Amino acid sequence: MSGSNSTQKWSLDEARSAIKTAFILRIFSEDSVPKMRYTDIERDIASWGQTRTLHPKMLSKAIVDLRNKGDLKLEVKGKEKWYSYNLKEDRTELISLHANVDATIVNNSSRVGGIADFDEGWSYYGIPDVIKSRFRPKLRRASRSFIERINNIFEEEFDVFVKATIATAKGRVDARDVRTAEKCLWRLYDIVSSSGWNDNLQLLAYRKLEQVAPGSVSLITTKVAKELPSREDGRITYIADSLGVPREKVTQAIDFIQETHRGIQKLLDALPNADKEKITTRLSAMITARYSLVGVIR
Repeated sequence: MSGSNSTQKWSLDEARSAIKTAFILRIFSEDSVPKMRYTDIERDIASWGQTRTLHPKMLSKAIVDLRNKGDLKLEVKGKEKWYSYNLKEDRTELISLHANVDATIVNNSSRVGGIADFDEGWSYYGIPDVIKSRFRPKLRRASRSFIERINNIFEEEFDVFVKATIATAKGRVDARDVRTAEKCLWRLYDIVSSSGWNDNLQLLAYRKLEQVAPGSVSLITTKVAKELPSREDGRITYIADSLGVPREKVTQAIDFIQETHRGIQKLLDALPNADKEKITTRLSAMITARYSLVGVIR
């Protein structure tokens, strides 16, 4: 479509989605189903930093369409019309819609400019190039501090999980095996948390530890996963060649991973199925969150 961004038209589907998202964002922030006027909806959508202007006629058309579909309810109070959203989507759908809004905002802000350090794991958008040199060092310091605080939160929560797991095992599992499992759980945490692990070794770790944290291995969907040979001997050679290290070093890393797996698995096997399932479900969730966390703050 030609023309400037401000004159590009919204489709009816886009307008409907934006209206639904405006309500859903308020649900997240207010933890209840909000009521909004036309001007509230219009203002909320405009606040996302869209590069295109949603024409009032298209917004009105989308509101009428959503009312006809039963997605919006109208309540007239005096001269004012208040709309509420007939929430149908489950939590997963709400999160998806929320993520779409974040993606839209990031995409629009990136056109203004930005700064990032992907090795350290932070990025900022909406900063014009003319001032980014002054902002970069200050935002880097702020990001490092924030990342450290987030890491501390995960470590605290993992500590709670480990202590609960050990408490469940005491009296049921040999004391030596309990101590070994505690050490191995923290090894697993270090594997997940370490940014220094090469993807190849990390993939091997997840393949093995999938047995004690079901579902976590699906996170590793990089190109490496497709290239690794299926046989362990072939994987060792592949990793050693790609890293430029002796096979012995890779073998030692794999032995470390397998030892970690055995230490955790031995504890789990000694527990009743209900406790085992509870622990593995929580462990999988902790690993998933630690590995895949992405935060958006506006």
